[in-house]
Amino acid sequence: MLGDKFARDKFVFLNSIEEWKQCGAFCIKFYDDGEEAIVIVDDFLPVQYGDFVFGRATDKHELWPNVLEKAYAKKYGDYSIIQGGHVHYALAELTNGVPKLIMTEDESNLNKLWQQLLAFQKEKAMLGAGSNSHEDGDSAISKMGIV
Repeated sequence: MLGDKFARDKFVFLNSIEEWKQCGAFCIKFYDDGEEAIVIVDDFLPVQYGDFVFGRATDKHELWPNVLEKAYAKKYGDYSIIQGGHVHYALAELTNGVPKLIMTEDESNLNKLWQQLLAFQKEKAMLGAGSNSHEDGDSAISKMGIV
């Protein structure tokens, strides 16, 4: 997971907290094929029964995941459009990095896969994981043991 300070500094542009309080908007930077794409969103975040409807941070006082998610939904037109998808594309759009997809079905050697992931982590690469949709939903477990 992205560190709070890293996420605020990299994606959310504010000169000060007072500036945000005055205008109630955030500028979020994405990348499209290496070109910066700025998305501006307001600070009205979807809440139901006193909790955020979609993503949330561990700390209830941290809003950056919700702001980032709202900007990504705006970029693509709707929250429903960004549901699911491919994490490597999203990380590339956030960081201007080059995504690498490793399909676990192709990996017969789990130790080799684990060593590769550790090497990526050592290089400070952003890592994400995803799984195919399944009729059992979030309780489905792949042959590799991934939920």
